[in-house]
Amino acid sequence: MSPSREPMIEIKNLNAYYGDFRALKDITVKIPENRVTAIMGPSGCGKSTFIKCLNRMLETIEKARVEGEVIIGGTNIYDPKVDVLEIRKRVGMVFQEPNPLPMSIRENILYGPKIHGMNDGLDETLKGSLKAAGLWEEVKDRLDTSAFQLSGGQQQRLCIARALAVEPNVILMDEPTSSLDPVSSKKIEDLLTELRDIYGITVLVVTHNVHQAQRISDYTVFLYLGELLEHGSAEKVFENPEHDRTRKYIEGEL
Repeated sequence: MSPSREPMIEIKNLNAYYGDFRALKDITVKIPENRVTAIMGPSGCGKSTFIKCLNRMLETIEKARVEGEVIIGGTNIYDPKVDVLEIRKRVGMVFQEPNPLPMSIRENILYGPKIHGMNDGLDETLKGSLKAAGLWEEVKDRLDTSAFQLSGGQQQRLCIARALAVEPNVILMDEPTSSLDPVSSKKIEDLLTELRDIYGITVLVVTHNVHQAQRISDYTVFLYLGELLEHGSAEKVFENPEHDRTRKYIEGEL
């Protein structure tokens, strides 16, 4: 599947700092709509920092700051007039470690919709979100039990369902399978394809696993020491990379 011509996210001259340390350096890239984009690169290259800039999560970290523009659906999310809560509704986030809230499965899913005043059709939201995350059949008879009773893989899919419940346009995932077993990881990977193909969601996935990036992505971004070294269709980046460092990383030499 070739990437869409229309960007869902357009990033212009993005810089990110932790105090005096410059973690991202003049990143300019367009992320295609309704595609799975893999963000890859060596440890410490700025992958997690990059996606945290895309829903203004980075600014919640002390001494962190962002410069540049991130335009999502035509809106610069760093415009001072922008509602940050609305941005985080439109751009969901799933973290490396599953982080269910200390409440029931039902309450985990409906927490976001209630916060955002989406109080109509909550039963449909609950069922639809869990179905979309491939979890409904596994939990439909125990919706009022603690989310902590779920397995690690189920907890991660619950977190995805929780993100889906507020009807985002984009979902960001920071190494979502790194703490999971191979079977659970495969379920998450399959889910990414469904989010793209069935629900029309733009997905960005940070991964340190080159083989996973090749399996799941339509578009690939390669970061190195805070710089955007290469980006393009997954086929091009993996089969005919422009930069020697990209090739070495893909082949396990970097």
